[in-house]
Amino acid sequence: MPFHFFTKSKPNPTSNQTPPPSITPPSHLYLALYARPSRPAAYHWSFHISPDTETLISFRPDSPHNSNLTKKYHAKNVLQPIKSTDAEGQEVEELKEIWVFEETSMTAAGDSRLVARLLLAQVADVALLGQMLRGVSVVQDDKSFTCRIWVQWAWEKVRTKEAGVLRREKGCVGWTWEDLEAFAREYVGRKVDGGKYRIGWVGRGREEGDVVPTVDVGTAEELAA
Repeated sequence: MPFHFFTKSKPNPTSNQTPPPSITPPSHLYLALYARPSRPAAYHWSFHISPDTETLISFRPDSPHNSNLTKKYHAKNVLQPIKSTDAEGQEVEELKEIWVFEETSMTAAGDSRLVARLLLAQVADVALLGQMLRGVSVVQDDKSFTCRIWVQWAWEKVRTKEAGVLRREKGCVGWTWEDLEAFAREYVGRKVDGGKYRIGWVGRGREEGDVVPTVDVGTAEELAA
């Protein structure tokens, strides 16, 4: 299914978009795709929860609001030392690759591997959304489990009306994972084909200092190109 995108005029990165201190800015849930140098045709999938003050202008190195306000949630591979006993009864240690959940504060300006963010919905309850994402399972010793599968399970969990963590007036909370994944792949694919990323794309990501392409999935409006 083809998607039709249109681009919003670029914001002034030097403008002061920070709300008064007494106002708590709303937060939004984003799907974030990262380049994988070892597998250019694939992406690392994660979620971001970002306040409005960090939606656009913070995702570039010259931003005056370049702070660690965005939370990243994902599943990733790590190497863990595993102890066992060999045939001679000697204790040996080897490294095993396992899946772990990670939640971290971040700013995207310094990570050129982040190739796109897709705005999904405004968050109704940030604390509860974070709690639900922490509760999504990671699976060991199953080759079919990936970071994409974790994001799929998480989306199916948090997008329901019963979950009550995402506002339903706008956004794409009614979208199935299949539709959302197709939209994401087509959007990033257009960026790759249009030369947005490094010449001779091999999964390395954006040029240093380049703005992160961002699109509102619910309206197909491109917020940053």
